[in-house]
Amino acid sequence: MTGEWPRPDEIIAALRESGHLLEQEVASELERLGLNVVTNRAFEDADEGKSRELDVWANYTAHHDPDSKLSVFVWLLIECKATSAPFAVMTRPLSRYHRGQAPEEFVFPVPRFETDHRKNEKGLNTWHEEAAFYFLKLQEHYWPWTDEHRGVSIVRLHRSKGDWRADNTGVFDSLVYPLAKALKAFRAPFLTGRSHPGPEDWKSIVLFVPMVVVTSRLFCVDGTSATPTARAAGHVRLQREFKTKTLSGLYGIDFVQREHLAKFVAETVIPFADHLARLVQERPDVATSKTPADPGSGNSED
Repeated sequence: MTGEWPRPDEIIAALRESGHLLEQEVASELERLGLNVVTNRAFEDADEGKSRELDVWANYTAHHDPDSKLSVFVWLLIECKATSAPFAVMTRPLSRYHRGQAPEEFVFPVPRFETDHRKNEKGLNTWHEEAAFYFLKLQEHYWPWTDEHRGVSIVRLHRSKGDWRADNTGVFDSLVYPLAKALKAFRAPFLTGRSHPGPEDWKSIVLFVPMVVVTSRLFCVDGTSATPTARAAGHVRLQREFKTKTLSGLYGIDFVQREHLAKFVAETVIPFADHLARLVQERPDVATSKTPADPGSGNSED
């Protein structure tokens, strides 16, 4: 043993390379935007029954009304990735199949609404059911739908013998899958008893935003182009469908370049949350009734 200790600058370099400083920087930036922030928040891994940690959890309250007992929240579920290796995301147009699936990132007090009530030829009452996401026409405002494209795969780029190589080893298991588990864990408490909320019950509409913040460059490549090109991006939504014992449905995860984080939250996430808040303030019956006044047709699901 030489008895030497690391210099202060070496300590900072080590913390920065490990990602520990990135977590604190992300948390501080979100606090400056007015969000309530907790670092290293625990959640239960339903697959393994173990405690896991989320790097950064942040909450934005868009609406909170004690009279109607209704709140609208956005919860950011963030993993931080400090790396010099850039990421490339392959994208495709959002298909009719994916447009027809209500995203898993929302929780509504009333998850489905009854529309188009009428009597059939036998005199029986009939109706259609529509997911709350489409009944409220959120597909016209929610950024993964309005962006038209979705990320279908993501790879890490690295140098090998002077050339750039694309490799997805570990990206799905270390970033995408854990965030889907975190979403399931944090969403679960809001699902209890949501089908028949009473006037005296507190009701919450929650948008969850699972997110990976990366320090490296982020690129998008249109996989449908005959002459594909890579363009730098500040943000891209990756959507993956899960079919496991504990996860089922279409899950979206936003990959955000570190320098773009404040812009993405301030100009994309918060404005959408404020739109949702205005909508429920104008129509509070959507939080308590399966048959509120129909605001217009959306994507119906029989």
